[in-house]
Order: sequence, then structure tokens, then C-alpha cells
Amino acid sequence: MADKIPVLKERKNFVATRNACKVCSPLGGSIAYKGIKGCVPVIHGGQGCATYIRRYLISHYKEPVDIASSNFSEESTIFGGEANLSTAIQNVIAQYKPEVVGVCTTCLSETIGDDIGQALKNYRAAHKNEPEVPEFVYSSTPSYQGSHMDGFHETVAAITKTFASKVDKNNKVNIFPGFISTEDLRILKAILEDFGIDYIMVPDYSETLDNPVWDTYHRIPDGGTPVMN
Repeated sequence: MADKIPVLKERKNFVATRNACKVCSPLGGSIAYKGIKGCVPVIHGGQGCATYIRRYLISHYKEPVDIASSNFSEESTIFGGEANLSTAIQNVIAQYKPEVVGVCTTCLSETIGDDIGQALKNYRAAHKNEPEVPEFVYSSTPSYQGSHMDGFHETVAAITKTFASKVDKNNKVNIFPGFISTEDLRILKAILEDFGIDYIMVPDYSETLDNPVWDTYHRIPDGGTPVMN
């Protein structure tokens, strides 16, 4: 009888795995900003955050994706990153001539309590006489606050609050498609156009993250929702 007792095999402990991208709030925010015409995202935090996000977006969309960083150092971590953000914005304006600069915060900048809204007001006041100062929008996207989905929706809300204004009836439909693929966005737009519906879609990254082959390199891809509709 003893030799008929089954021997229980050693059971390995279960190891949970997680895609790190799905817990990166500013990654979702960056995608939302890519759906705004002429927008360059700026990650307000360490250089590694922006590098990480660029690497995964380029790998997924198979497109060049430029995302700037305020490049925190030990000093800015202690004394605040406003000077770094100002330098990052100046560099982005010099290189890209954007219509909009979209700022995403990170765990680091949120933890030290940087006031991004005030920093952007200070930048605009200091450069008010310069002709190439773009529009600014920022969203609070620390990764300890949520996933890439939370960062995306937080940024869409920030874009809407920043640029929406009360207007007379214009017979347009506001479309907030959510975090879907570029092909889904194109299909949705085709349906709206087939029905003759005039719409504003926020965001629209169907072209900016899925471009045709270019003859020459574009620093900022065509497409996106214009901030003035």
C-alpha cells in the first residue's frame, strides 16, 4: 500500500508579473498630449522617466516620439525644479517651435510639491515680449496616483479645462474617445464624417502616432486637435 501512495510534486510559488508601462501615469499623459496639434510633451522630473516613456512609445507605435524632460538633479530635487522646467521649455521652443507645451508631473516633482501652474505663469511673465511663446497646459500625473489610464484621463481633463471656452451654439459635437488605438480613432472619424457630423475630438493622435512615410523628417508630426476650433 505504501508504494501506491502518490508522491506530491514540489509546487513552485506563483510569481506575479506586471507590465511596468501600465503603472506609468505620465506615459498616458504623454499620449494625450500627442493628440494635440503642434504639442510637445515635457516630463517634469528625472531624465530616466522621459527616456523610459520614449522607449516604450516608439516600440509600440513604431514612430519617432519626442518627449522632453526637465532633467532633475540632486539640487533641483531639494530646492525645486522651476529653473529646470524653464530651461526645458526654452530648449523645446528653440528646437521645435511648438504651438503647445504639455507638462506632465512625475512622482519626484509631485513629492517635493512643485507648483507647476505658478512656474508656467512665471515663465510667461518673464517672456511676455517674445513672439514664440506657446500655449501651456499641465497635468498632475505621479505614478503612485494611478496607471497609464489615469494619467491619460487626467491629461484630457487638464486640456479641456485649459482650452475650453464658452461659445455660442456652433453645431459641433465634442468627442472624447478615450484611450484607444490610432485605427479606432480613424474609424470613429470616418463614421462621423459619413454622417456629416461636425465634431471636435480630444485627443486625436490618429496621425501623430501613425504617420505615413515622410520624404523629410518632421520635428512635430502633422495632425492632432487644434487648440482653436
